[in-house]
Amino acid sequence: MSEIFSIDQIKGQDTALKYLQAYVSKPDKLESNSCGKCTSCRAFMQNAHPDNVVFPINQNKGIPIGDEKDPAEYTIRWLQKSRLIFRPHLSRFRFILFPDASLINNEAETAMLKILEEPPFHSKFIFIIDDLGKLKQTIVSRGLCIPFGFLPQKIVKDINLKRNIQAEPIFGGSVSPLPIPGNLMQILKDKIEISLDDSILLFEFEKWVKEYRDDHPEWEEDFDYTEFLECVTSLMMYHFTMNDYEKNIRKIESIFEFKNALHNSVTNIEPFLFSRLIFRISLL
Repeated sequence: MSEIFSIDQIKGQDTALKYLQAYVSKPDKLESNSCGKCTSCRAFMQNAHPDNVVFPINQNKGIPIGDEKDPAEYTIRWLQKSRLIFRPHLSRFRFILFPDASLINNEAETAMLKILEEPPFHSKFIFIIDDLGKLKQTIVSRGLCIPFGFLPQKIVKDINLKRNIQAEPIFGGSVSPLPIPGNLMQILKDKIEISLDDSILLFEFEKWVKEYRDDHPEWEEDFDYTEFLECVTSLMMYHFTMNDYEKNIRKIESIFEFKNALHNSVTNIEPFLFSRLIFRISLL
């Protein structure tokens, strides 16, 4: 049977998936959980397992069925001819993962259905999808659907308290919040509170944020400037949301645009993006 992770733009499936794979593939069936120490478990946690076939996400290409005689890599016929016919190398099972199953085109999905009707005993299929309606009902009916949703706030708070993580409104339902030191978080909240509604202080705040990239005394170990900017702009968004949301909606939209551009693979673009954000906010 295949597993279908039904995701609604929520994080958490990656961690759950790794533990599921490690547990199912562990050599000792008597263990009640994955050990985290054997070669197989470590390989899964490091995304380096030879029996973990992950189809890449390419929105422009999709996942085709592939040529009948010489199928290209990461097509369904390539999967049939070069992976499924062989036994796993390291673990008891091989995992075939589709991180975005909506990319499987119609012809490939039909071929996939035939595979699932008589799946190899040593291979497990996992489809991640944000809407079950995007998969053929015949595929859905042959899988175990596992829905992912937000954890209740009380559970999140209890988990973070056990991990000595102070609850902050900007963390929302995340159990893996930004790794910002507590004293720095308070400094940021204080600066944002007095700076965002004053044009002069706003540009002074911009200067301080950009300089923090090179001089960050409150966060000396494992400093990450991108994570720092994520925290800064999340606090800014929270400030604008709590202080006349309707009036600040365009400022909030500008912050969303900044966050989207922040993770583009362009070296040293962060200072420019932040300056552009501050300039836009100053005009609104």
